[in-house]
Amino acid sequence: MALSGALTSTVTLNALRRAITSASKNKAAIADPVMASIIQRDAVLGPVVGALLQRMSLLDLGGGKATATAEGAAQLASAAVTPTNIAPAPTRREYARDLLDSERSQLAGLGMGELPPDILDAFVMEGVDVWGNTVLSDILALATGASYSAGTTGTALSWAALQNGYLDMVNRGAVGEAGVFAAVKVKGIKDVANDVLSLGGAVQMANQVQQFMEVGKSGYVGSFFGGLRLYMLDDVATSGGDDVGVMLSERGVLTAHKVIPLPESATVLVQAGGGNWISREAKRSTSLSATTRIETAFWTASAAADPAAMTKLVYVTV
Repeated sequence: MALSGALTSTVTLNALRRAITSASKNKAAIADPVMASIIQRDAVLGPVVGALLQRMSLLDLGGGKATATAEGAAQLASAAVTPTNIAPAPTRREYARDLLDSERSQLAGLGMGELPPDILDAFVMEGVDVWGNTVLSDILALATGASYSAGTTGTALSWAALQNGYLDMVNRGAVGEAGVFAAVKVKGIKDVANDVLSLGGAVQMANQVQQFMEVGKSGYVGSFFGGLRLYMLDDVATSGGDDVGVMLSERGVLTAHKVIPLPESATVLVQAGGGNWISREAKRSTSLSATTRIETAFWTASAAADPAAMTKLVYVTV
């Protein structure tokens, strides 16, 4: 049964509202310009470069320097091009809700706030959140394998670690037009806020630092150093006794999706994304009587791309 019997009692009907969940912060993060650029590249290039998903090779171009040579001297040796191949392999992900016919009937029109009147529509809408949560979690998990790091294991996250991590990315030429996406858990945000607000002087009074005193409700903390946007998220990776947050520009991750083939018997509710990545369908349950099953399904993968474009933010968990 999908819902508690208390909701569908024939004596008393309850109005419905979406429960508070910390995952609501993910909506702001998945819409960040860096994330949007990563997903857009997947949508545009994926179908072009083959098999409706992405493959990419990184070429070490543009870092060389010319050598002084004399006319008539032996021909200069050619500089080798060494590609790094990246090939995310999408796997199928699925999420499902079951809804009794009686539940849908009794709860009709009781949705309040951001919920639609029909509970089935609410389950359909949930599919986009599920996709966003999944892709974001996959990307955040890549931080543990990053080649570059800022912060210190077993130590609280500091303003200097955040600043140095960003400056190092700038120095590596890794900051693109979308800037840098950064995410840590609430512990990391508290660490940096407590540190920076105790520094005094010009740092403490800077406009960007005052953002720590005005954090909104979306999980977005603020923009710092002219190009870094900081988020407070729950799905940040861990390693031993440390949290492993991330600094990421659009070149740091490659995502891949592919189209889902659906049977003719399915009632397709929504297909979304580049090339119809995400499918939400309603079908009668084969194991439960008088039950509609709402399924969200998609194929996805995320892989670390250019090492210079990702930094892990290491700090003690507690």
